[in-house]
Amino acid sequence: MDILKGELLNMCLDVEITNIKNLNEYKDDILNITSGNKNMSVFQSYDWLNIAFNECKNNILKRFLYDLKIAFLKRNNELQAIAILEVNKKKKYIKILGDDVSSDYIDILYKQGCTKADIEFFFKKILQITKMEKFYFINLPVDSLSYEVLKNNNFFTQFREEKCVHIDLKYNDYDEYFKHLSKKTRQNIRTGFNKLKKEGFAYNTKIFKGTIDSTIAMECQKIYETRRKKLNSNRKNLGYRVYNLRRKISLFFYNHMVEAMKTNNNAIIVIFYINNEIAAFCHGQFGNKMDISFMQVSINEKYRRFSPGMLMLNELIKNMFENKDFENYNIIDLTRGQEDYKYRLGGIEHVVISGVLNNE
Repeated sequence: MDILKGELLNMCLDVEITNIKNLNEYKDDILNITSGNKNMSVFQSYDWLNIAFNECKNNILKRFLYDLKIAFLKRNNELQAIAILEVNKKKKYIKILGDDVSSDYIDILYKQGCTKADIEFFFKKILQITKMEKFYFINLPVDSLSYEVLKNNNFFTQFREEKCVHIDLKYNDYDEYFKHLSKKTRQNIRTGFNKLKKEGFAYNTKIFKGTIDSTIAMECQKIYETRRKKLNSNRKNLGYRVYNLRRKISLFFYNHMVEAMKTNNNAIIVIFYINNEIAAFCHGQFGNKMDISFMQVSINEKYRRFSPGMLMLNELIKNMFENKDFENYNIIDLTRGQEDYKYRLGGIEHVVISGVLNNE
């Protein structure tokens, strides 16, 4: 009887896949699926997906490589899930839109109430209809329904696991949080502020909710790129050099991070100024899991001796405890990467995986 029941349910399911030229045509469908769904990450919001879509359309390296498609899973003509896909016909594979644009968590969109059987059917039909050989899943959260489906699938192979770090502000106030930090971290934060005062430097923190001016966005991105170049200065292998060249070309045609700061109304940008100059900044988005997820945290090397990144995040955390605008947010998600500062500020690990589902 259970087998018969499963077959009957699948008969009610239907998958439609079409080419997509403008994501705005499907905005209502995306909002209907994601609105109020606590399982969705900030990288599954319409605003962020639109940035990812525009990057793919404007990136000259992708323009002739990928077809952009959108897949719908429906039950009795009622929408259950959406997958926005980059289809590489030459290499016969699919991946979900969002890779290459700093999307730390990538997944399909699905309605609350979707079952593992629904999602399994969806993935299988996508491969069948597109006639592709492989379906890549990059940066897939392990607490997602998609991973629950894939991890037990004989045709799925996991090839990477990455640790992410978040800070849980589960304390009554800032003082309680600060006391929770190690003695060394507390001293480093105090020392940074004392150095600034001793050397006569003025400092302040600005928190922008939503978009910022183009000039400030480009200034922040310049700081990020300079810092990134220094941190990767020892990576001289051919693979990284090719990747870096492709990245530079992509950003020349469409700098998705600058565009996100300029156009994403869901953005949050925190800037720590020293003598009216940007000493550190972080750029992220407001989530619906009581979280704020940051894709970028960077410092101006000129002010490195003051540990401006730590001071900035400390000021943000203090503000989140004291400002009513943040009363619904108690998680700072610093996403992928195991940088030391994340743990020093009380970071807790969680995991994303990458893998490939082969066509049966």
